[in-house]
Amino acid sequence: MKKSAVTVGVFDGVHLGHQRLLKRVQQISEEYKITSTVYVVSYPFDFFDENFEGLIMPISSRVAEISRFAQYIEVLDLLEIKDMPAEDFFKEYLSDAEFLVVGEDFKFGKNATGDIALLRRLCSQNGTKLEIFSDITDLKGNRISSSLLRKLIQHGDIDNVSKLLGRDYLLEFVIESIDENSDKMHCYLKADEKIVLPKEGVFEVFEELFGITGRVQFGKKIIFTAPKTPLAVGSMMQLAFKRRLAN
Repeated sequence: MKKSAVTVGVFDGVHLGHQRLLKRVQQISEEYKITSTVYVVSYPFDFFDENFEGLIMPISSRVAEISRFAQYIEVLDLLEIKDMPAEDFFKEYLSDAEFLVVGEDFKFGKNATGDIALLRRLCSQNGTKLEIFSDITDLKGNRISSSLLRKLIQHGDIDNVSKLLGRDYLLEFVIESIDENSDKMHCYLKADEKIVLPKEGVFEVFEELFGITGRVQFGKKIIFTAPKTPLAVGSMMQLAFKRRLAN
């Protein structure tokens, strides 16, 4: 017996468009008293393209954010599913869904050959109720997407990034070294190489793990500057971006 409301996607950034879809899955699960299930794909199909800018969020952060909406979350490794024929993917992961909710650009299966037309047919044959969500746009009419967010991040447009996320833009770093030769500390940071970063700029940030307000500069190096605080090399930092201070 089908007992779940399901959606599937990369959900990179978990932006306002994603949140709208996830809230619908949550709403259905509450209305019909069934499980809200989200399959999170580790990477988008273009992750292996040399021109791919990088992920907005690591998988752990995406899962944490999505957990606000879903009772059950399973991560699907793109490398393990990318060669599955579309029909096999549906049978393996979606055939037990009572409700399936996806965006209008949803693709699935090997080479992303599974489209909405095929999904409609498979759901009809399977007795699964399908809802297709149309794109949502920003005030300028731009489609809210992970691709748009990556470009805004690279350009350092943090105000618009935060608006499209519906929350502060957050990045995680590891402290590589600390310079305390002045009245302030300067932490030299390293980010996950898979994550997209601003190319340049100085930003006001709040470090959430230690409760420190400071600024971070992007250029040849990434440098966090703040009042002296007992920190150790190798420590993790989580920087919530508040505003851009300078180019």
